[in-house]
Amino acid sequence: MIQYYFPYRNLIDENWDVVLKTFIPKIVSADDELSYKLTLLELIGKINDTHANIWSRDDMLSKFYGLKSAPVEIKIIDNQVIVTKVYDELDENVDIKNGDIITHINGEAIEKLIDEKIKYCPASNLPTKLRDVSRRLLRTNNEFLQLIVQRDKSSNNMKTN
Repeated sequence: MIQYYFPYRNLIDENWDVVLKTFIPKIVSADDELSYKLTLLELIGKINDTHANIWSRDDMLSKFYGLKSAPVEIKIIDNQVIVTKVYDELDENVDIKNGDIITHINGEAIEKLIDEKIKYCPASNLPTKLRDVSRRLLRTNNEFLQLIVQRDKSSNNMKTN
């Protein structure tokens, strides 16, 4: 379809023939539904088109990203994950505020998590990819997320549910 029908093939960053030859074995060797769909998302990301994605509500991908989410909104601004909204459902024992910078989630550096997740966020530009990554960073299937948050040049270690 990309070869013959994609109108922006000339704008793809990589040689499409090389991309296709790289991904065909990955797709064939996908041994379960999740690895197949993640491989497809990574392939879709290669065409740099925000309109191309797996659009249907997909239970398998929802479980992969996490069925639960911390009751805060975040945005990635200047390579930092910034808390932009705290919802009322947040446990009163958790001290997180607008403007806090999340540096680690469950012991993992935020930069590493973004690098791992961004390939599953097909989009035409980096700001849109980062927007989509930020929507997934605080999703989990666990009861809690452990966050390390920086505020006023000091760090706090906390759990949020």
